[in-house]
Amino acid sequence: NTGVTVAKTSRVTFPWRPVSWGIIGNEVWPGHEISYHVVPGTDGRVRVVRAEWAAGSANLRLRVLKVMGSGYPTRLITFADRWLYWVGADGWLRRATFTDRGFRLSGRVTLPVRITGATAITGIGSERGVRLYYTDRAGALRVVVDKDADSTTAALRTSGFGGTTGLEAGHCYQPNYARMRPYASLFSVNRTTGVARFRRLFRYQTIDGGASDGEVTAPQRVSPADWNWFRVG
Repeated sequence: NTGVTVAKTSRVTFPWRPVSWGIIGNEVWPGHEISYHVVPGTDGRVRVVRAEWAAGSANLRLRVLKVMGSGYPTRLITFADRWLYWVGADGWLRRATFTDRGFRLSGRVTLPVRITGATAITGIGSERGVRLYYTDRAGALRVVVDKDADSTTAALRTSGFGGTTGLEAGHCYQPNYARMRPYASLFSVNRTTGVARFRRLFRYQTIDGGASDGEVTAPQRVSPADWNWFRVG
C-alpha cells in the first residue's frame, strides 16, 4: 500500500479528465479482462467507458460507449454501487440511479444532507448501503450514510485532510481475490503538493452509521513510480 506502479497505458489521449471511476461490470478470463465503468469527468459530462487489457501488452484500450448526461459538477461528484452522487450548486446532496439497459441515469432525488466547503468526495457500497466520504476546507473527513429520507452525516476526523483534492474509497481483497478484507481503503491526493496517502477504514458497514461508522488508521504516504500525483486528483 505504499507504492503504485502504472501497469497499462492507453495509446490515445482524451480532452477530458476523469473525476472518479465506478465499475459496473467486468468479464475476466486468464490474462484478459474487459470492464465497464461510469466515469464523471471534469467537463461536467458523465460517460460509460469500456476498458480492456491483456497480459503481455502494455496497452490499455479505452472506448467511450455513451455520454449519459452533461452539466454535472466538475469536482464534487462520484459513483458508488449503482448510484451517481453529486453536490448541487445549492449545497444539497443529489442522487441518480444507473440502469444497465440503455445506460441511463434516472430517478433523481435530493437527499436531506447539505454539504458546504467540500474539497473532494468519494463513495463505497456495502451490505448496509452506500457510504460517501468527503473532505472540507477545514481539513475534516466526514461520512454520509445514504438512507434515503433518513440520511445522516458525521465527522470521522476533524483534521488531517487539509489540501485534499481527490479521494477514492474501495474494497480490499487478498492477493488471490479469495476473500475480501474487513476494511475498506481510502486513497487521498493533494494535487498542489503532489502528495498521496493511503488509509484503512474499519467498521464501515455498521448499521447506524454516524461517528462510529469507521475507524480511520494513520496515513501511509504513497510514492509515485513512473508518474506523479500532480496529474491526478
